[in-house]
Amino acid sequence: MELTTKNLTIINQIGYETTIPEKWTSEQLCQEVFKSSQNFIFEMLEQGFYSDGPVYFAINPFKAGERGFFSKKKSITIFTTFGNAFQKLGENKSSIIFTEHKLVKSDDYTRLSLAELDQYYRELSSKYNEEQLENILVYHVLFYQDDELLIDVYSEVV
Repeated sequence: MELTTKNLTIINQIGYETTIPEKWTSEQLCQEVFKSSQNFIFEMLEQGFYSDGPVYFAINPFKAGERGFFSKKKSITIFTTFGNAFQKLGENKSSIIFTEHKLVKSDDYTRLSLAELDQYYRELSSKYNEEQLENILVYHVLFYQDDELLIDVYSEVV
């Protein structure tokens, strides 16, 4: 697996936080997140916003007490972007997460099939020390190509 340096730049990031049920595989996670995000996009359409960007989620698969990738409940944040013009009217007091600009500087970018995701996590766990792994955030950009769900993965130590 070849890891390269690449930046992920997001404008008008909108999303929500949720938890993953216990004992999901990484493949199940990606499939379910993609379905869930499609529902979120439809809800946004009903509110007058349209999504013009990728579906992606952020997770720390190495956080203490949550080892074993997806064997225990974890908190993840699922995002997309919207393309409408908007005007801020005040502080966001909802459970929706919004960020105007997001830049992820990753030294660990690669494109994977769902079956390769666990190998990517193993690569990261051998590359970084315990403290770095505690503070790593992995962004998973999901998309279909030739009827196959693929992932562009970016990670950064925050």
